[in-house]
Amino acid sequence: MKKLILLLFIPLVFACSSDSSDDSNNSNDNNVNDPIIGVWNTYREEQQYGDDNWSVFYYDENEFVFRVFADGTFIFETYGTWVNNGDGTYTITVIDSEGSDINPSEIYHFYCGNNIMVNIGNNYSSFWYYQKQGYNHQECSEIQYNVN
Repeated sequence: MKKLILLLFIPLVFACSSDSSDDSNNSNDNNVNDPIIGVWNTYREEQQYGDDNWSVFYYDENEFVFRVFADGTFIFETYGTWVNNGDGTYTITVIDSEGSDINPSEIYHFYCGNNIMVNIGNNYSSFWYYQKQGYNHQECSEIQYNVN
């Protein structure tokens, strides 16, 4: 009788055990502490035109808002996905209005306790500066701008 109960109990243990496959390599769901996650306000843009000819543009706090979510998506004028490459860079895939992927492969750097994010694009001829919502970029002295 004990053997019969044991034989009935073993399948029950396997049926109740969890199937915990590790999907962390395939998803950003577990990266809730990633520094890119949050609401970012664009406050400055620098563009280089020709040799050492820079233009600078300043933006109001809510003019361009970049929302980055823990599930690996973002919204910024359009929408798309992001992946932390593990080396301080992020791969950003922008999805255009027709649903096609545009993959600019941009680099993002973080400053001032991850409160300032700088997007370097177009072979270092374009710089976008973001501050985490609620942070004052003027308190950060770690960034050296290309244009004063």
